[in-house]
Order: sequence, then structure tokens, then C-alpha cells
Amino acid sequence: MLVTPDGQPAFVDFQMAWHAPGRGRLFRTLGYDDLRHLLKHKRTYCAEHLTDRQRRILAAPSLPSRLWMRIVKPPYLFITRRLLGWADREGASDRGEAR
Repeated sequence: MLVTPDGQPAFVDFQMAWHAPGRGRLFRTLGYDDLRHLLKHKRTYCAEHLTDRQRRILAAPSLPSRLWMRIVKPPYLFITRRLLGWADREGASDRGEAR
């Protein structure tokens, strides 16, 4: 959840929303990755408000996230961007040079 400039709460997305009856290792790992995803938005739009702990979380992706980035994402991007011509960077021009 983010806060709008007028102080109102705003939800970003529920792309990876999932219900689990327990809070096992998979649930906690996915929750950690969800938090990292939110913090990536915060880093993009208001990096000056990141705490030291949040910066450490951003610097430590989970094993599934590292595997996704190294093994799955390159062919995914090749197929979707090059072969199919898709671009899922909606709104990216509004982000500025925060990265």
C-alpha cells in the first residue's frame, strides 16, 4: 500500500495475491517478495523515504526471485518483447530517472 500526496492510502496491485491457510515457508517467501516489490516502487517514486532496513531488503532478493531473474526472465522477455512485440511498461515514462 502506498500513500497519495494528499495522505490517502492507495493500493498498487494484487498481481500476485494468494490465500494460504497456513504461514509456511512458501507463504513467507512470497510475502517477502511482495514486500520487495512494494519497496521497488518506493525506491522509484520516493527513494529519500527508504529506511536502512528497507534498503537491506531491496539488496537481498529471495532464492526464487534470483532464480526467476537468472533462468526464467531472459527467455520470457525474449518471447514477449521480441517475438510477440508486447511492452508491459505502462506508465514508465512518468517515473523519471530514479533508478
